[in-house]
Amino acid sequence: MNGKRKNVKNFKLDLFGAGIKSLSEVKGIDEFAGLKRLFLRENSIVKFDYLENLISLEYLDLGLNSFSQINSLDYIINLKRLNLSYNFIAKIDGIQNLIKLRHLDLKCNQISKIENLETLKNLEYLRLKINSITEIEGFENLTKLKTLILSENNIEEIKGLDTLVNLKHLELDYNQITEVKGLENLQNLEFLSLNGNPISKIDNIGHLKCLRELFLIGSNFKTKPELNLPLCQIII
Repeated sequence: MNGKRKNVKNFKLDLFGAGIKSLSEVKGIDEFAGLKRLFLRENSIVKFDYLENLISLEYLDLGLNSFSQINSLDYIINLKRLNLSYNFIAKIDGIQNLIKLRHLDLKCNQISKIENLETLKNLEYLRLKINSITEIEGFENLTKLKTLILSENNIEEIKGLDTLVNLKHLELDYNQITEVKGLENLQNLEFLSLNGNPISKIDNIGHLKCLRELFLIGSNFKTKPELNLPLCQIII
């Protein structure tokens, strides 16, 4: 582990798959105030600790660990990229102070409700794939969001996207959506994927003039829908 600490000179510390259960095992971690990127992916960490002094941190990767809740991130206010995928997190919380955050990955957790994102107004990328979400909500302030991935949840209705006027990429694969609607304000949308949904009706998407790719594989259309999207590649 000491050999890897030399990366701190370059403002990066990579402890990928190092068998760490707690950051207390990394001697002197709380003194790395200048650290900008910290990679702790694929360890056995169960608790956020020893992060308070890493005030310069911009990129934190804690994917593939054993967290059940988010805490101790309040002071890392310069964080721009946070990966918490493949953990056991049940509630989105403890990230409200991360107002500079642009990229948030919460793939494959146990989240059932989208909440506590109001202050993350600079967020551009959000992945919540493979959770237990039933409703699209909580995005009112995320007007800078460009990529939203909500595939493999339990969503039945497309709604709550009205303020996402800069959204370019939307994935809602393998949910329980039966009707395509709620996209009225997504004028900049370029990519839309709805594979694996029991969709039988698709209305009101002809206004999506920027749309270039539309995926509807596995839908329940009795006949191929007529869509007025001449510049869009449609895969059914």
